[in-house]
Amino acid sequence: MLAVGVILLQIATGNQLVRLLLGSVGSVKPAGEPQPSDKLKGGRLLGPMERLLIVGLALAGQLAVATAVVAAKSIIRFPEINAQKARENGGIGIDDVTEYFLVGSFASWIVALGGLALTGLG
Repeated sequence: MLAVGVILLQIATGNQLVRLLLGSVGSVKPAGEPQPSDKLKGGRLLGPMERLLIVGLALAGQLAVATAVVAAKSIIRFPEINAQKARENGGIGIDDVTEYFLVGSFASWIVALGGLALTGLG
């Protein structure tokens, strides 16, 4: 039952927790302004999928494979983040996008690892 709750946390509540943290460090701009998330497509869908994959792999005893997922995400997103150098317009530059990506990713991973800690398997 606890594992089911942890999985639901990754899907339903995880994005809200990540968004709260992004807002608290100033990575989310006020409503109506251009957002760093506008430059990185798919984060709200990829975040829960990534957390579920990390939790699932760890529950299956494959935490080392989960670290490969984390590394792969960074490698895959690097060209997209790097491309912001050429598109620094609308007040959103590479620094904003990089901060948004890093803070959001770390917060998402902490939610996944926190769920694992609750199950006692992390």
